[in-house]
Amino acid sequence: ISSSTSQGYDVVWSIAFVYELLMNCVIMVYVIFILVLFIKRRTTFPMHFIIFRIMHFTLIIGDAILASQITNSNFAAESNAKTIASAIIGCCVWIPYMIYSERVRDTFVFKHKKNIVYEPIDGNVIEVS
Repeated sequence: ISSSTSQGYDVVWSIAFVYELLMNCVIMVYVIFILVLFIKRRTTFPMHFIIFRIMHFTLIIGDAILASQITNSNFAAESNAKTIASAIIGCCVWIPYMIYSERVRDTFVFKHKKNIVYEPIDGNVIEVS
């Protein structure tokens, strides 16, 4: 399907492959970053989790639009609708929870240190901002 000589070829397939590869790589790296924030209970975790939920929803919409543009595909609209509905429900549940929950505010309490002071053996203090 990715070769122009194949029977099921559509130019949108090549765009879809690149889109899927790039977006899945971006999401994987961002999820690892969010996992580190979660484990360290950083104050920035809720904001990044909200960004992830919105980004995930946007990517699912983009994927559904791209899949609908492929002429020789047999993607079911029902399957796309279920995936989109699942992403909407996830956003509607998790985003308000991250914003308004007292438990979230009490859990994610550690801030990133802005100034790090190094004291080498020779006694000179080096401050990094």
